[in-house]
Amino acid sequence: MKKALVTIVIVAVLACALAFAASAADFEDVADELNALGLFKGTDDGYDLDRAPTRIEGLVMLLRMLGLEEDALACEAENPFTDVSGWQTPYVAYAYASGLTNGTTDTTYSPGAVCNAQMYVTFVLRALGYSSDEGGDFTYAGALEFGAGIGVFYDALAGGDFLRDQMVAVSYLALAAAPKDGEFNCLLEKLVAGGAVSEEAAAVLLGKWALMAEFSMIGLGGGEDDFSRIAMAMKIGADIGILGSATIDMEMNMIMEDEDILASIEMSMNVSGALLTGFIGEGMSMSAYIVDGYVYVDADGEKTKVEAGVSDMSGMLDSIDVAQIELSPFIISGISKTVEGEFTVFTLTYADEFMDTAMGIASGMTGMMGVDASLLDDMDMTFSIGDVKYYVDSDGALVKCVMELVARAVVEMSGIKMPVTVKLSIELEIIAVGDAVTVELPGDLDEYTERSTGAADAAA
Repeated sequence: MKKALVTIVIVAVLACALAFAASAADFEDVADELNALGLFKGTDDGYDLDRAPTRIEGLVMLLRMLGLEEDALACEAENPFTDVSGWQTPYVAYAYASGLTNGTTDTTYSPGAVCNAQMYVTFVLRALGYSSDEGGDFTYAGALEFGAGIGVFYDALAGGDFLRDQMVAVSYLALAAAPKDGEFNCLLEKLVAGGAVSEEAAAVLLGKWALMAEFSMIGLGGGEDDFSRIAMAMKIGADIGILGSATIDMEMNMIMEDEDILASIEMSMNVSGALLTGFIGEGMSMSAYIVDGYVYVDADGEKTKVEAGVSDMSGMLDSIDVAQIELSPFIISGISKTVEGEFTVFTLTYADEFMDTAMGIASGMTGMMGVDASLLDDMDMTFSIGDVKYYVDSDGALVKCVMELVARAVVEMSGIKMPVTVKLSIELEIIAVGDAVTVELPGDLDEYTERSTGAADAAA
């Protein structure tokens, strides 16, 4: 069991190092923001984000998002489609006359057919002033690619079924996109100018976007803009509630290079509380090295190695499925900027779904670390995260990140299931980046004993 604990600690720390770039695929918070602008009303069942939209729903949603619903309801244009009637008529007639939509044939609109990503992105592109007519800006077949090129669509939104959830996300991206005519910086500004959205409501979102744009420019110093070569120091304090109270204080230094996922990790841990000290002792120290597709672990003199499962950084990213990394704006529900001493401090509030994605990363990384991912699933774990502070120096480089997490789980010991609550205080400091970072490996790695990667071994 001790081997499994050591390995899961490494997984958790690496997941935390990557977590700020994660994202979620549930856009209810985005729907709230659109609703606050008066651009999205949902249905009689609420937002109803978990089902596929119909063509008429997609069209109505688009018209509302553009602030054109009142114009549509007042429209007296002729309806050319025989399968459109009743309340649907003014919406379709207005959108057709305005060039926002076409029928499925000359005489039918198919209002009950499913609206897929290609259809809705086409709607949005037309609303931004782009044409799909012959010789125009894009073709219907190439709508997703063109939409991605101007920032209103990402491949991650096309994964699985296209639901009202994803439709909300595309609508949100459209608000931030610049209309083709170049008169406004973004569609939201155009809606304010046209009176469809109040200046007060728009100011909240425009201010958030401005801070997010500033936050996105934070680098790591040393001419580096990613985590490919980095040395970090991490302090973790854990207050654990399980049959009484226990604490763990942990310090870790981690050095990483992207070539062959070369990494060195040094960790020390102090433990208090009768249950934990009886289980894992009063403390431990360990060193871990990731190189040549293996993780080498020296835990209190016990030296073992396990196959990592991947041998380069691109393989690691593939293994933890971070395809949605570009959707990170959707997981930030709040952002502010203050000054503390010599540092500019960005404080981010994350959407509830943030930790679901972070756990997905951790679960994916367990395979790389040689632990059966079902170990995490069996614990029935849930997470919540408080505000996260990012400290930036005068050169615009990230120097420190501070966060608090609360994890709740149910663990089984000797056939008895017990609830566990863990409160984590995490401080991550960037020590060096770029050419200043080198990984030093011990000379006896060939003497480490290899162990298997099965769940039975991990739990041994």
